[in-house]
Amino acid sequence: MYPPLSDGLEITAVKPVKKTTIEDYDLSDETFDLLRNKAKGILVSGAPGSGKSTFVQALVQVYHADNHIIKTIESPRDLMVDDDVVQYSFTHGTHDEVRDILLLSRPDYTIYDEVRNKPDFELYKDLRLTGIGMLGVIHATKPIDSIQRFIGSIEMGIIPQVLDTVIFVDKGKIGEILQLELTAKVPDGMLSDELARPVIIISSFISKKKLYEIYTFGEQVVVMPIPEEGMTGGGSGKVSINTYAKEGIEKKLNTILNSDFIVKMRGNGIELYVPEFVKGKIIGKGGSAISELERTIGVGIQVKTFEELPLLDVKTDISGGRKGGQLFIAFPTGYENASVSLLI
Repeated sequence: MYPPLSDGLEITAVKPVKKTTIEDYDLSDETFDLLRNKAKGILVSGAPGSGKSTFVQALVQVYHADNHIIKTIESPRDLMVDDDVVQYSFTHGTHDEVRDILLLSRPDYTIYDEVRNKPDFELYKDLRLTGIGMLGVIHATKPIDSIQRFIGSIEMGIIPQVLDTVIFVDKGKIGEILQLELTAKVPDGMLSDELARPVIIISSFISKKKLYEIYTFGEQVVVMPIPEEGMTGGGSGKVSINTYAKEGIEKKLNTILNSDFIVKMRGNGIELYVPEFVKGKIIGKGGSAISELERTIGVGIQVKTFEELPLLDVKTDISGGRKGGQLFIAFPTGYENASVSLLI
């Protein structure tokens, strides 16, 4: 680094401490076949110093032995690869220039070390969608975090076309392998068939279990963990919609409804409390309006009036009440941190 970016002249010297081969990772035949022949949109993730680049170098040797044409994108160029693997850098070129060069040369695989910001995500996507095999390196403390970093940078619907495999490296060993698949289904935790939508299913290649679902919920993109069998609540075997989605539902309803309302999460849907005089309008003739609202929001809705709100059936002491003053309401023991409705 040079002044004025730094307050003095700075040189970083990097000394490789270990060069591994793919045999050092004790991969199963199934895993080796996945990485060698099937996976084309790969992310290698992990914390700094976990051994991501070391593993990538070992995998590059496999592709090189199969006579594939390989290029790298690095900042800085510090991967130890064979001399006939051309290494590019952004030091003297832009993302657009590197994109044009790689699209003209059409390598079999491009190693992207590291994917950091939105231009990197865009370049990774563009190269992968042209059919180039991509092997990207990205910082993440959990396997799912590396996928979440792509959300918002590229369209949700094409994420499985860009990423099909995530390899999480921890302490120099492969800790998890995730695979992505796009399908149309009712998200886990929702029961109505009308709520079906495109869903990205994230599964563990090692345990063969489904771990997460990614889908749109209102205007939000939700990454929802799938609970293990026996961990779900209720008798249906389904997990309830997380209450954190309540804020998104209320925000959406604010743009649709022209009245006050209260939302309560109930199992796999919501209870919507509104004034008596707007209930009929919200439901619509033959339920047409509420059906459209359910499709817009993405959950089942039960419409009730404010008069049907559950009231606190206990006696309370009320004091104060002076004009411009404070009103004190004393609740019995046991109601700490509870949500209560005040009907005025």
